[in-house]
Amino acid sequence: MIGEIYLLNDNLVVLDKLANEADGAAINNATVTCTLKDSAGVNVAGQTWPLAMVYQVGSVGKYIGTLEDALSLADGAVFTAVIDADGGAGLKGHWEIPVKAKVRRS
Repeated sequence: MIGEIYLLNDNLVVLDKLANEADGAAINNATVTCTLKDSAGVNVAGQTWPLAMVYQVGSVGKYIGTLEDALSLADGAVFTAVIDADGGAGLKGHWEIPVKAKVRRS
């Protein structure tokens, strides 16, 4: 499934329910980052990378970061959100999520 990112808007990137696969325990103290890459694997202009995603206090492993409205996106283009989580030894995760840029319409 492909996600969406809206041109000229701040967009939230969310990693929810980060957990230790071995025992299911929530990981609430990880370092989590996101980088948005174009189809050539180049970091998208308009933001400093990697973007730190912040743990949401009181949640169960939920981290959120804000992609800025100044990102250099083209309507219809597909990008990759690369998310890395480091909760310490043996607790590392990596995701590559396709996202399509589009103009928000009512």
